[in-house]
Amino acid sequence: MDSKPKNFSQALEELEKLTDKNGQNFKAKLKGELDDLEAKIHELRPHIEDIKNKAQDELKKTKEKVEVQVKENPWLVIGIVGLLFFVVGAIFGSRRKD
Repeated sequence: MDSKPKNFSQALEELEKLTDKNGQNFKAKLKGELDDLEAKIHELRPHIEDIKNKAQDELKKTKEKVEVQVKENPWLVIGIVGLLFFVVGAIFGSRRKD
């Protein structure tokens, strides 16, 4: 690449013509890297699914616990939510310029 490419297509053509010290061209090397990446993603997929399932189970358990707490102590929840809104209102209300 002695001169600056005039457009993206020309730049891609010049990259495809490049060879490394082993004589492998850029396109073949990139294809090999892509194949390796796809293989690693395929290997990780079961682990990712397992983590996703565990997270969903934990979320479901936590949701059920919160629902039980709300049913047992509805006034406490109302008080906490009211206090939270009061604090948020005070924070944003104090930033108002008169």
